[in-house]
Amino acid sequence: MLNSRRPALPEPERNLYDLITRSYLAQFYPPEQYRSTHVLFQADNYRFASNGRVDVSAGWRSLYRQGQGGGENGGGEEQADAEPVDLDRLTVGEQGSVSDAGAKREFTKPPTRYAMKTLLKDLAQAAKYVTDPKIKELLLSKDAEKADEAGGIGTPATRDTHIETLFHRGFLAEKGKQILSTELGRSFHDALPSFAVKPGLTALWHEKQRLIERGELDYQSLLADIDEVIDGEIRRVRSEGIPISVSGSVPCLVCQEGALRRIKGNKGFFWGCGCYPACKALFPDKKGKPDTASRRPTATVSEEHTCPKCEKGLIRREAARKKGVYWWGCSGFPACNFRTFDENGKPGLDW
Repeated sequence: MLNSRRPALPEPERNLYDLITRSYLAQFYPPEQYRSTHVLFQADNYRFASNGRVDVSAGWRSLYRQGQGGGENGGGEEQADAEPVDLDRLTVGEQGSVSDAGAKREFTKPPTRYAMKTLLKDLAQAAKYVTDPKIKELLLSKDAEKADEAGGIGTPATRDTHIETLFHRGFLAEKGKQILSTELGRSFHDALPSFAVKPGLTALWHEKQRLIERGELDYQSLLADIDEVIDGEIRRVRSEGIPISVSGSVPCLVCQEGALRRIKGNKGFFWGCGCYPACKALFPDKKGKPDTASRRPTATVSEEHTCPKCEKGLIRREAARKKGVYWWGCSGFPACNFRTFDENGKPGLDW
């Protein structure tokens, strides 16, 4: 005679024990079986559709419909609002009468906002959002031998870097675990040409790289195409400008060109210039705003003193670790890295 004893466990642990036991036994049960029916109705020149489902055999689901606390469905199965209707009993051409009718206005719910995990997952599967069949095929074919990619854009390494840059420049922001686009990010997106905001360009350039590998295309042709695209955009921007306007932005007090953006760092939020790395101005965060008063820089681009290397204006800066000690640097940094010491408020150019 085989005896078994159930362990004496508190209710939470007992429920978990039951769940694990049922999950293990479910693999030995037969599949669930049900009969589904799709019916089209015609009423006063209006067309309606209805779906019906009737269970044939509960199979493995029977384990979860017993002893789960109150009702046949038990825990984990939602109690049905009404008895299921077997539409399979209807025959083609059968007639009836409409006893009641009503209309309900609803709105399509927007997709769930991205979290970092889902954003990275979608970047690896960008092909599913492409409607052009040729472009979609090219994206999928380039990842045919990759287990974790399905028409993605970029690589795992470059995606992390690009996302970090978007946060640093204020195009993206985090609210809890959700990733939100900022006003600046949306404005910048709308200012870009259509080919730059779609994954199709990645597929086309990848295809040209494959042609180069097979010797069917000269690499200089690809470089010429890229140069032509860039040249066209430069001419467009020069003639039309970049229509980006963000309300409530805080101008950078160091370079006078960029705008300060709130950035989440390892030790909390801080503010940095949107022109980074050309401008590396940083300010602490004070109740969601840049605390420029505590570190108000007096540095401005000098009109009187220019760089001896590139002739751009010099900037007088205070040393980070020595209060009251100043030095001069070129406003064209990092393209120009000229520096010199300060002599009574003037750059020491006579070295």
